[in-house]
Amino acid sequence: MNCIRTKLENVLRDRWGTIGPLSVSTGEAIAKKLKANPALLLHSAGAALESTLRSLELSFGDEVICAAVSYPADSMTCAAVGCVPVFCDVDKDRKISVSSAESCVTDKTKAIISDSADEKSVETLRAFADKHNIKLVLNLKSIYEYTPACVDCYACVIAFPSSGVAVANEFEAYEGIFAYHNCGRPIINEATLVFDKILGGDMRISEWQAAIIADIVENDKEYCCGIEQKFMADSEAFSSDYFEKQTGRKLNYEKSDFPGACAVLWGDIPAFC
Repeated sequence: MNCIRTKLENVLRDRWGTIGPLSVSTGEAIAKKLKANPALLLHSAGAALESTLRSLELSFGDEVICAAVSYPADSMTCAAVGCVPVFCDVDKDRKISVSSAESCVTDKTKAIISDSADEKSVETLRAFADKHNIKLVLNLKSIYEYTPACVDCYACVIAFPSSGVAVANEFEAYEGIFAYHNCGRPIINEATLVFDKILGGDMRISEWQAAIIADIVENDKEYCCGIEQKFMADSEAFSSDYFEKQTGRKLNYEKSDFPGACAVLWGDIPAFC
């Protein structure tokens, strides 16, 4: 608790909203830990997957192959960006059956999403993707599922507690994901909304979220649902303590205190953009 509390106190003191020093340095730490290419933190794993798919500049009606047994987010995110999820079979190990995926390929197929980072599986799917000139995207539920083979895909999405990371293995992917998550602003051209017709949305991670991820990465904590709940509880406890010190009353999450709490916690901060 003390470690995460210190980080949260630093976030309040430094008064950064989003895309601040902590989210940037934590992304760099994740990339170093994975021995991978640039890693970008987003406010959720769903946002990371959506930004990744949008970076492919998919058109309405384009098709993306998904495993019939996989995370619901795979197909739901395809639908969210206007694509058609096409389901293929899986084998006994719940890995995509390439023979089944072959039967799903049409002239509208643009990508394939896999939830497995097994080296043999990634190698096989990369060959399949190259054969059909489509992109391979991995969607993993933990940083501990990442393997060296993941660098062979277009991008890899990793779920973290209440956030997500996109590891972009091609600069084109990183550039597109960054622009989509940052209200359309590309990496270099500070405040414009011009990037290959990208409009984008606000999928940026807050420094508050980044503090939690930084604690996981720095201390090499393997997390699961239970640990995620503990991190959220620690964060909530700190918020409540701080709120009570500033206002003299307890923070009641059940009575819509959240807007007021934000004002107390963040104070008069300039626009986050």
